[in-house]
Amino acid sequence: SSEEMEEHRLVCSSSKGEVVVWNTKQGRVLAKMTHHTQSTFRIAWNQRNAKRIASTSSDGQCVVFSPSGRIIVRYKHPAAVYGVDWSPFHPNLLVTGCHDGIVRVWDTDSSSTSPVHALKGHTERVFNTVWSPLLPNYVAS
Repeated sequence: SSEEMEEHRLVCSSSKGEVVVWNTKQGRVLAKMTHHTQSTFRIAWNQRNAKRIASTSSDGQCVVFSPSGRIIVRYKHPAAVYGVDWSPFHPNLLVTGCHDGIVRVWDTDSSSTSPVHALKGHTERVFNTVWSPLLPNYVAS
């Protein structure tokens, strides 16, 4: 069944910029894609919308794509992008952490490829970004 397939999927990345979606029950690759030109650092599967995955890379991009590999949107950053996380409360909100020290919030339902917020509280690069699982509008970085 479709639900069973979703329960047994895993997404992983490589230093070659590849992203692979696996079926862990069957031990086989469902999709393999190279959306990045350099190392892929972090991947986040949207827990509120299983049709969206985001990956970050040293190529300065966060790519949002479907489990089949279809690119939905690319968010360009001025430097390497390390952190990425989907909001557990708002299925269209994504947060990224960049080498430039800026935490960016993106609305994937918007036609704009500019962040809705650029949070400039860091003086060095941001390696990780995580939405609070309890408070809807809080991010840790």
